[in-house]
Amino acid sequence: MNRLHKDDPTMTFFVPKVGYHVLIEAFGEKGYLVGTFDELKSNLFRLEN
Repeated sequence: MNRLHKDDPTMTFFVPKVGYHVLIEAFGEKGYLVGTFDELKSNLFRLEN
């Protein structure tokens, strides 16, 4: 790990209001913008079914 960025969150952390959905849509997939952990869980559960 680069010590200059040791405090930056990794992609495995939930960061509210980050536009990862735009990145996903750029690859042709459906992206979802969520603002809370509960919204994240709800969307993940919906996608699995």
